[in-house]
Amino acid sequence: MLNPGDPAPPFELPDQHGTIRRLADFRGSPLVLYFYPKDNTEDCTIEACAFRDAASRFARLNIPVLGISPDPPKTHARFDQKHALGFPLLSDPKPASPVCRAFGTFVEKTMYGKPATTIARTTFLLDARHVIAARWDKKQIEADVAAHPEAVLAAIRTLIPRA
Repeated sequence: MLNPGDPAPPFELPDQHGTIRRLADFRGSPLVLYFYPKDNTEDCTIEACAFRDAASRFARLNIPVLGISPDPPKTHARFDQKHALGFPLLSDPKPASPVCRAFGTFVEKTMYGKPATTIARTTFLLDARHVIAARWDKKQIEADVAAHPEAVLAAIRTLIPRA
């Protein structure tokens, strides 16, 4: 499991437009990575729309927001278009989900008595060196999914110099 102080693992994933996004592309910039289970589900939609609604505040701080889930780029594109999200949604498909595994958000559990794999809702705030400055786990986020971006913005002000 990755925690504050750990370097973020490098990644290279396609977004909803087929553009390959790499962690290295954001070198020198703090970054928000939020991992979520599935497009168009209730809490995932609420969280994505909350990040969309706070987008101008993240932009003023020059901090990009990237969503990551196992959904394919086409599903991400429909999700983005339907909710006018306007930020990259990266595809890390199952069963491998190498980026989700590297960040420790890929979990195996039992659902309805059968083994299942899913993504644990998790957000990472990376500093400009791409060291993890803060981490929010499922329980913290799901206490109030809609307010989660506000918690991230508050942390940015205390953890990221000059933000």
